[in-house]
Amino acid sequence: MDQRRAQKFTFPITHIVLVSLIATTLSGAAQNKGAPVVKRVAAEPATCSPYIHWISQGVGPNETMMVCGWCFGSNATLLIDGSINVHVTPGIAPPGHNAGASMALISNPIPVSWGRHTVEVVTQTGVKSNPVTLNDAELWWIQGDEGAVATSGGWIRAFGRELIPRTTSDAHQETLPPVKLIRAWENLMETSAWTAAEQLNRLRAIVANHADWFAELPPQPTTVLVLEPVDRGRTTATATAAVTLTATAASTYSAEFTVPANLTPGEYTVQLQSGPGGAMSSLDFFESPIRPRVHTIRIKPAAPLTPPIVDVVGPFGVNITRDPTTPYGTTGDARPIDASPHVIAALKKAAAVAATSPGRVAVVKFGPGLFHVNGPIVIPNGVTLAGAGSDLTAVYFSYDNITTAPEVLIGPSAASNSWGVADMTLYVLGFYKTVFHIPSDTTATARFRMSRVTIRADAFHCQNGMAGLGEGRSPPWFEPCNASCGTLGGYQNAVFHLGRLTNTTSTQAPVTADVSTGPPNTPAVNIVVEDCDISGSWHIFQGAVQHFVARNNRIWNGGMAFYLIARESIIEGNDAVGSSAISGGGGYNFAQHLYHGNNRIRNIRGNDREVMTFDGEDGVYHGTVASVNTTHLVTPDCPGRPDSRFAGPVVDVNPVVGSQIVIVDGIGTGQLRRVVNASMPPEGACWFLLDKPFQGLDGVDPQNITIAILAFTGENIFERDTFEDCGPFQFYNSGMHDISAGNTFRRAEGAWNSGMDVAMSLRNGSVGKLSPNTAYFNEFVDNSFAVAHRAPHIGSPSKQNRDLFWNQPVAKEGMFTMGMAGQGTGHSNRFLVFRRNTIVGASGINVWGIGTSDVLVEGNVLNSTKIPIALDHFPGTDSAVTNVVFRANVEV
Repeated sequence: MDQRRAQKFTFPITHIVLVSLIATTLSGAAQNKGAPVVKRVAAEPATCSPYIHWISQGVGPNETMMVCGWCFGSNATLLIDGSINVHVTPGIAPPGHNAGASMALISNPIPVSWGRHTVEVVTQTGVKSNPVTLNDAELWWIQGDEGAVATSGGWIRAFGRELIPRTTSDAHQETLPPVKLIRAWENLMETSAWTAAEQLNRLRAIVANHADWFAELPPQPTTVLVLEPVDRGRTTATATAAVTLTATAASTYSAEFTVPANLTPGEYTVQLQSGPGGAMSSLDFFESPIRPRVHTIRIKPAAPLTPPIVDVVGPFGVNITRDPTTPYGTTGDARPIDASPHVIAALKKAAAVAATSPGRVAVVKFGPGLFHVNGPIVIPNGVTLAGAGSDLTAVYFSYDNITTAPEVLIGPSAASNSWGVADMTLYVLGFYKTVFHIPSDTTATARFRMSRVTIRADAFHCQNGMAGLGEGRSPPWFEPCNASCGTLGGYQNAVFHLGRLTNTTSTQAPVTADVSTGPPNTPAVNIVVEDCDISGSWHIFQGAVQHFVARNNRIWNGGMAFYLIARESIIEGNDAVGSSAISGGGGYNFAQHLYHGNNRIRNIRGNDREVMTFDGEDGVYHGTVASVNTTHLVTPDCPGRPDSRFAGPVVDVNPVVGSQIVIVDGIGTGQLRRVVNASMPPEGACWFLLDKPFQGLDGVDPQNITIAILAFTGENIFERDTFEDCGPFQFYNSGMHDISAGNTFRRAEGAWNSGMDVAMSLRNGSVGKLSPNTAYFNEFVDNSFAVAHRAPHIGSPSKQNRDLFWNQPVAKEGMFTMGMAGQGTGHSNRFLVFRRNTIVGASGINVWGIGTSDVLVEGNVLNSTKIPIALDHFPGTDSAVTNVVFRANVEV
């Protein structure tokens, strides 16, 4: 290691340090080979007015805020509450780059208390920007107990930033129990072998250890949700009054509200206020090309609570009975009795009952006992399978190879069905492809509910004596072939496959390969799986979902627990334990509006040991703009092959629809807009219909604006999770406005923000120039790395590979516990905040790479770290890191 370089860029962090590093020009260096040549912005127009686009939140007394916008010029200051002037340090940019037009301002410490404050930028000539509010609510999206809809008596969840008023730096203490209390309670529930006396003693110890919390429960949240009826065509006499709901539980990033049982069904606009004195934040988000701007939620009547019941009647279990002629005798051959005919008969009867019942629902009820089923179970619309309890009712499936196993073991008869499963245990004793299939539904009216179900789906993928890819350890269905075997019918299966099935080979009746409607990216919708205990040989949840809820489940995952394209979804309170040598964590490519909170994810050994990652990449266009107005943006061409991962009639014609257009240089930098429609001819100019206008572009020469068009990942929240014995947690490739807050890491490789450039896949089949996959406005706050030493996630453990790993450039991030790793040309990794994190052991925080700028690292505690904080610490690359502030970090 170059010790002189290490000494030069490693800082004592007991002081306030401002670092601004100007990138060196790569004079024909190999590192820049293939990088796009982008025209840099010219001077700001004379009519340019200062505008604040984004501000970091959760800022307390004597902390620093980052303000992003444009037309600030040089020597700008911040004005707080109309009277307090705070100096700032404008960003320093690489040569040829107009810093004043696009860089962030990072303030000196602000001399104000916790609470809401107005912030304005004042230019050197005295011109003021638009005012914005610090530490006030930003409503990102909402979700109801029926997905896009809520029911009378149901619930609404709201997500965003600063949803409760802050009185302390602890963003989570106001209404939720401490993480240690939650984990202690979970451990008590996990161990059923204790005697009642032992359990009572443990419970008393929990209460004693958290006496302060039990003695003085946090105050009820003051966050309110205001529902204003959309009275289309109603008279004043019949109009419904606005309804104000107070949160039943809330944190900085999430709030839950109960819908009154007597609330009039209808459509309501939505506003959120974080407490008295706060501004109203109106609902306004992009959901899909079909619903490009969402402002309302629909309330509908609740379903009946007591649906009619149809019992499964007929012999079941095994063929053995008592022999009355001898004491304790039995008779019969003990072969399993096929209960399939009785189940099919009950389902047929239930379908007829549901069609005429209130709410169009019915229940097929299994009594206590063991039910062996040959063939798949196809569930009609409105029908729920229910047992007598997971400890009393068990349903068995048994298939010995790929030929006999159907594509789906349990699924609906049609994509738009409402169906469910409850109160039973399911055993899959041999090979399976998909246990539950929740198909994609173009009508978005489907509904699936599962609760209190135990699943043991064991494909036995480590049997002896079978020759194949793994020789004597291959499973009987794993035919000799290359590495594609796994995806063509080997052990890479899913307990829940959500959306359209892939790699299907069977048309075995009565379930054909797939009942999904729509193209491959059409999601499964309105799904709730809660209070279940699920074990699977490979992935547990896999596919594309929208309005998905997985809550309070215990998961034993052979592959990944969650491998999803998730939109408007909640993953909360789950305990996922890797249960094989190839267990993965969570893969959320192209995620949009995902709330991931209070989960415990552990024992991640496979898939690069990544415990959470965004790996989706895309590139349609990178360059200047031909023209832009309030509705459309035009580019000179659009060579990249688009892949927005949305679906629908418009997307089928233009797969760029649903993507984002990000201004990466010039006036308006940091803004993104979504594509609602587009025209992309093979050659020549392309136009894109915007979901809403860009701000601040009036009078700006479009040739001075650089944009990137790519698939969207963003506005995802990871809060109060625990990650143990795993590799990295990473906002990788693209990710906009993502948050990691209050999470606990033990023996985890670290948390990283890694925007990067990706070579475009061109529509003509070739590979084009590099295009930025942007990672902007991401925040890592209040996280704890309680045990920061960990195993590297790349390379096998041999000495040769070990030495190779630690000496290669990727170790720049692998050596440190937190950091930013820009891997682009100057546009990929920007406007980032690392605040109030605690790291114990290993090394601390590193800022490095090409394309990283506008970074605030503040108030972090580094305990026993070899290198607490570093800027481009490792030799071997020339960095374009700019405008980095290290402040008030403490080394212990």
